[in-house]
Parts: sequence; structure tokens; C-alpha cells
Amino acid sequence: MKKVLVTAAIMTAAMNMTVFAAGWQQNANGWWYATNESGTEWYADGWQWIDGNQDGTAECYYFDENGYILANTVTPDGYYVNADGAWIVDGQVQTVQTSSGGEENEAWSGWIGRYVSADDQILTITQVNASGIWGSFYGYSEDGWSERTVTAYFANGNTSAAIENITNMFGEKIDERQYSIDSSKNVIQIRTGYGSFADGEYYRQ
Repeated sequence: MKKVLVTAAIMTAAMNMTVFAAGWQQNANGWWYATNESGTEWYADGWQWIDGNQDGTAECYYFDENGYILANTVTPDGYYVNADGAWIVDGQVQTVQTSSGGEENEAWSGWIGRYVSADDQILTITQVNASGIWGSFYGYSEDGWSERTVTAYFANGNTSAAIENITNMFGEKIDERQYSIDSSKNVIQIRTGYGSFADGEYYRQ
């Protein structure tokens, strides 16, 4: 999830720091991650895979409601993070590959971006690797407008389509949501088998 403020002045007051580029930032309250050059948008309220040093390997961080990472603790959903804020299992930092070079990398890297539907629902893809896509979706449901995390996996090496499992409260799969991107990398179509409000075409902004 990303938090957005209208002006840089508000952001400066909130974060108490001048931002000169997107990426990791630090102030007296901790580390946070600006997602645009002016620092008026940042990650908050959940997990994000981030390849901060652009080495092709991303680590997973939990951001609180104010946009700061948690460190040396257990996250609200029960996972451990180390002193750097990275998710760990049995003391080992968990990672995903974000680049592998060559034609394979170009085939899926075009997914990253912000896409908006005709009815103003927003799909944001922030991380991609050879396994799938990660990001967030802000849209309408029976309960009103809300934001959720997107995690979808490429099937059988098809990097133009990804599938996300839809589960019930017991973790049982009840359906799936399919994402497909056109050859221009400018339009993503979302399809489900149950007529979701999210179904439709999303255009790159």
C-alpha cells in the first residue's frame, strides 16, 4: 500500500526530512521508502518486496500505518523481521530474484507501473520477477472502496499472464483472479470467474 499526500510541504512536516529521490529515506523516527521523486508517496500498512540496492535480489519489509518499517520484532500478522527490517525465517533473510538479465528479464519487467480503469480503480505493480507480480489494488467492493495486496504467479512460464488464488477465511481456494498484459505493456486486463467489481481493463498512467 502507498500513502499519498497532496503537497510536498505536508510530507516534509510528516516525515521531517527533505527527499531528493525515490527510495530508502531515514529520519529520527526510522526508515521509510519514498515511491516518487518528490517524496509525497510512500509505502505503508503492510509488506513490500524491495530491491533497494538494485542487485537483482529483493527483501521483504513490513511498513506500519505511518510508513516506517518494523525492525527486530514480530509483525502484526506474526512474522519475524531482523534489525534491518527484513523478513526472516529461522534466522535467514527471505528473498526473491527481481532480475535475471537478457530477454527473459525484458519479457516480464514491463509489468511494473500504475494502471487505472475507466471507473477509477487502481492497480499498482511494484515488484516483478520470473515467478510473478506483486503490488496493490485500490477498488470497489460490496463493502465500499478499499486497498489490498496483490500477489499473482506466472503459470507455466507465461510472463504475459499471472494468476492469484482467491481464498476464504480458512485459506481454502474458492476461485482465482487472472491478470494479463497486452503486447504494448500498456493495458492489463483483470478477469475472475465470479464477476468481480475488479474485472475489466486497466490503462498505464
